[in-house]
Amino acid sequence: MPGLALAGRAMVACLALMMAACSPALSAAGDPSAAESAESGPVRLGAEPARIALTPPPGLRAAAARGASLILVLDRLSADRQPGVLYRVEIEGAAQPLGHLNLYNAVTGGPAEFRFPLPANSFPGGALPPPGKPLIVIVTPESAPDPDARVLLGRVTLSSQP
Repeated sequence: MPGLALAGRAMVACLALMMAACSPALSAAGDPSAAESAESGPVRLGAEPARIALTPPPGLRAAAARGASLILVLDRLSADRQPGVLYRVEIEGAAQPLGHLNLYNAVTGGPAEFRFPLPANSFPGGALPPPGKPLIVIVTPESAPDPDARVLLGRVTLSSQP
């Protein structure tokens, strides 16, 4: 029986190594920094465009260079009342907007999360601006929002997906 126990432990160790090697949070070099993301804190949305600067960390840049898809998530939205407008979401320097925010769920108590894939050709050379430059997310109301809505965008996150 000792041989069977030893073989079982060897199989468990082998399985653990295989799982670690296949984990999407690890880079090809086994570097867990590939799971890094860029995140901003709360931003008030009003009548003027809101500009949110995200600084992609090295692990995120490495993931993008390996071909990982990048996703922009805007969440933790809240409002005292309906602002009565859509908000356009775009990346500074990109050819087209990513999409729009509709705050219906933020006011009715439902989930308020918006996910936008970042096009691989957002900038010359890839999905991110050159190193040392932040990614600027711009959120603009399509018309004048209700000033009493007090819209808060709680978090903006840029991360990678394998």
